Amino acid sequence: MCSIHGAENPETLEKLVQHLKHRGSSQKALEKENFSLGHTLHSIVGELEQPIKNEGLLSANCEIYNWKELNEKYGWKTENDAETLLRLLEEKGLDGLEEVDGIYAFAYLSDKELILVRDILGVNPVWYTEKEEDFAFASEKQALEKEGFEARELHPRQILRYNLETGERKFEQREFFEINENEEMELEEAAEEIKDKFLKAVKKRIPEGSLGLLFSGGVDSTLIAATLQELDKDFTAYTAGIQHGNVNAPRDSEWAEEVAEEMDIELESYEASLEDVEEVLPQIVDWISSTSVVKNGVALPFHMALKDSKEEEQVIMSGLGSEQLYAGYHRQQGYLNKECLSGLRSIFERDLYRDNVISFRNGREIRLPFLDHDLIEHA
Repeated sequence: MCSIHGAENPETLEKLVQHLKHRGSSQKALEKENFSLGHTLHSIVGELEQPIKNEGLLSANCEIYNWKELNEKYGWKTENDAETLLRLLEEKGLDGLEEVDGIYAFAYLSDKELILVRDILGVNPVWYTEKEEDFAFASEKQALEKEGFEARELHPRQILRYNLETGERKFEQREFFEINENEEMELEEAAEEIKDKFLKAVKKRIPEGSLGLLFSGGVDSTLIAATLQELDKDFTAYTAGIQHGNVNAPRDSEWAEEVAEEMDIELESYEASLEDVEEVLPQIVDWISSTSVVKNGVALPFHMALKDSKEEEQVIMSGLGSEQLYAGYHRQQGYLNKECLSGLRSIFERDLYRDNVISFRNGREIRLPFLDHDLIEHA
């Protein structure tokens, strides 16, 4: 995953690039139809630079797990998932997204029109300028805010079409998951299907290189750890807690250490001091563009856990999404499926943007097995 950004004014684009350098190792920009598209590359699959130019111009932040299968299906010879996405768009249009297994945020520029799209869960972010003049967009809100723009997050179930000649904006709605009230199965049968689908969800997200895991010792991260062990994938687990005064040690840290010892997991545990918190908290507020106590309270140990992680581990896995699928909160017990579905609908604004930003501030791409579409449909 990377950063995408664009602007009608090339000078604006250059400034956005400066605010997004932490999301990758190299930057590139191209102009078409009097609009500039930019890209910051954090390469996991191939080293193909973006934006990619063919009939149209594409800047994509994507992780498409079935790109090789799509190549085989259509006889393409693309170099990576982003180039596959471009071929899919140019041959199938936006309907081709129905064939994509993965996450994405992209800008596609063609025929005097800019199209902005995200995956329907909103794992990968896009923000755009709210006012009519000086249209621009970026992967992070702070990049636009620091140039004086009012920024709005593109809703994952909307496609934004921007007419470069008239400045008109049109939004198209996309379908989301629905509850199937009629489908029932026995518990043992359901459990076996969950196991199979979860194994596949983790496997497709395993990188060729080194891997880290955010680890609390809870059910979700422990399931990922057990699955990685079953798949013979080496990984390092990370946890962090804040210890100050005479309070007890954080429960997550204690559980993580106990479970890691039981499962023979390599665990890096960071014990933060009050001074650490005072130093980094203002930075986190700026990064995620939020003063929410809850969001910053989650972001803080997340950042602490990763800040000294191994440099070669470009990918980090997280158990985010398990509560929304399998009713991890007490409030979900009364209206089970409806509350779980409601949580999935809002997870992009509550959790996903925060975790995406914190990951990239630590040079990592986050991958979320519980948010696999096959697993969600089954749940």
